[in-house]
Amino acid sequence: MERLLAKFERRLDGFQGYLTAILAEVDTNNLKKDDLYKLESFLSDLWQVWGRFCRDLTVSSCTGCIDGLGNPVAGTHPNWEAVSYIAWRQNNGSPPSVVGTNSILRKEPTWGHVDKLIDVINALNPSNKSKLLLALGTVPKIEHIRLIRNCTAHKNMETFADVIAFQSAYGSFRIRHVIQALFWHDIVSSQILISARMDDMRIAARNAIS
Repeated sequence: MERLLAKFERRLDGFQGYLTAILAEVDTNNLKKDDLYKLESFLSDLWQVWGRFCRDLTVSSCTGCIDGLGNPVAGTHPNWEAVSYIAWRQNNGSPPSVVGTNSILRKEPTWGHVDKLIDVINALNPSNKSKLLLALGTVPKIEHIRLIRNCTAHKNMETFADVIAFQSAYGSFRIRHVIQALFWHDIVSSQILISARMDDMRIAARNAIS
């Protein structure tokens, strides 16, 4: 798992470097079309990397691994297909009563969706469940990244309203395009939203694996 964490942190470092470069070029209050394309692509890639990390973390925990402190995490499921089956059924609201397997990835849940991931981990019951739940339970605002990304992918009044609903949690300004919400200011850390939430991802990952 230490290698999994190192890989994820390298990806986050790369995203932060790319974000710094973007911020040096754009006016966040007056984004041009090319700026929007760059930022939407950046956000989509970040969300996919977070989701892949959450999946790998969960599968490794369930099939057995060594944590970041060198302690063994006993496996509770024979393979990733068994983990995938339970995750799929739990995501549909019906935890399986019998053993099964799934190898069709599109049936799996949105792994980066923290609330759903917590439900899946409870259903899977890995031996390090308490550590995973504690790590994920301290970073609820990662959900804001999901909602912004969802709105960029499915632009409509409802998805936009989902973003505006958490506007009061930040030092915000009126936005014309939902991607501008990435630049609202986190009241606690004084960082922009996207940087603060990437820090949350890093903290969650470290706490889950240490």
